Amino acid sequence: MSELKRLLQTQHPFMLALYLTIITVTTVLLFNLGKELSSAEPMPTTEEYSEIRLKDDITNAWALPAFSLEDTEGALHTLDEWKGKVILLNFWATWCPPCKYEIPEFMEYQSEYEEAGFQIIGIGIDEPEQIKNYYDEMGMNYPVLIATEAEMMGHWGNREQVLPYSVVIDRSGEIRYIHRGQLDRPVFESQIQPLIEEQL
Repeated sequence: MSELKRLLQTQHPFMLALYLTIITVTTVLLFNLGKELSSAEPMPTTEEYSEIRLKDDITNAWALPAFSLEDTEGALHTLDEWKGKVILLNFWATWCPPCKYEIPEFMEYQSEYEEAGFQIIGIGIDEPEQIKNYYDEMGMNYPVLIATEAEMMGHWGNREQVLPYSVVIDRSGEIRYIHRGQLDRPVFESQIQPLIEEQL
């Protein structure tokens, strides 16, 4: 006699019904989950995401809803203060490890290319005190504005609210590159440095 048959014959009818119910429900749930995963749209690449972001023909940063945000000292700023520069608009948070990995290199880029008209602007999606403490601790050399509402990222194409998330704007205000995830030096050199140099 097989082990399964012996087990079924020795179980109380109530327990047997319970086992069969659990197996059936588990099978249905796994089947439905498999259907959802197979039908889900794949996460777009950076290039595809740029196309989605620009589908309404809004390719210029100055055509997007303006924002007015406080920096770590409480002073209000708007993006158009940096018109005419190549801007790296970087959304980040203190609880996001990849965001924090970017910051030392960002500080290097800011020092190296500031005189060439390059400006990094951090947008902290976090508690103001957390942002301020981290800003002071790191001695960051570019402005960080504080956005307590993550929804503003949707205006910049980040509907999934991925962090870190970076938008590169050229001197005329055109959005030239969008990057989700950590932006490392090879990406900076291939996507941002040429903009700084070509528009001098």
